[in-house]
Amino acid sequence: MVRRDPVIWLRLDAALMLLTLMLPTITGGCVTGTAVMQRTPTVRHVATRLANTSLEGADLLFDVEMHNPNPQPLPFTSASCTLANGGQPFLSATSRLAGTVPAGGVQTVTVTVPVVFEQVASALPGIRRGTTVRYQASLTLESAASAAGSVIVPVEAEGELPLPLAPRLELDDVQWQTLAADRAEAQLHVRVRNPNQFPIDLGEISSRVWLGGRAVAMIDQTDVGSLQPGAEATLDIAIAFVPDEVRLPVVQVVRGRREPYRFRGVCELNTSFGKMSLSFDDSGSTLFR
Repeated sequence: MVRRDPVIWLRLDAALMLLTLMLPTITGGCVTGTAVMQRTPTVRHVATRLANTSLEGADLLFDVEMHNPNPQPLPFTSASCTLANGGQPFLSATSRLAGTVPAGGVQTVTVTVPVVFEQVASALPGIRRGTTVRYQASLTLESAASAAGSVIVPVEAEGELPLPLAPRLELDDVQWQTLAADRAEAQLHVRVRNPNQFPIDLGEISSRVWLGGRAVAMIDQTDVGSLQPGAEATLDIAIAFVPDEVRLPVVQVVRGRREPYRFRGVCELNTSFGKMSLSFDDSGSTLFR
């Protein structure tokens, strides 16, 4: 019969216990660290909207709901998107994401796609400003979820993208009511036209006005009204200024003569695509009456 040395066995028991405690560290934390994803996350397109719409471009925002069926949190790091019209790609973008879908939970994230309107119009034959473009969007969301590699989840969406133009302002005539070196009052008869192929709600027009080559006044018109595609409205706008201060000689203001005019400012619109803030710079010649 073999005799057990108590000292040797005590040392073996201690070594085994130490090895057990060190095992998670030796194996890279596999026991308590991030486990490999067992089930593929799912995504669902919730909504699309436009933001920060100007004459130059806008941000196309896709709200995507992500479901993580795994027992570990899922941090998404980036997203890519391609827009196509009739199978022809015309825009691609990649953006970073900052957010984590909790274990067994749901999280909605927003994918931002910057759009430059002139680039879209140039990329698609037959498409011009003032129209809309039907698009199909292919999005992929990516996360470095585990040591096994990235998790890439695709999602599809479709919609309509406007390529807006600012309303066109034309000055039909200027009706002078008071005209002296120290005081001038006039009524401007302004036509506003919607050059877009979609209706607009014209909430506000803010513009500087030039007459005879001189900046004479600022105008602010609110609640102008709705305009259907191609439709126009006439506004009567009162202005007052001091000709000497703006260096517009009274002798230059001759009734019955045509003089140059200019409008430069911003229109605030409400549309079915959201709010738009569109700059404009319109000029021509008008009749002094």
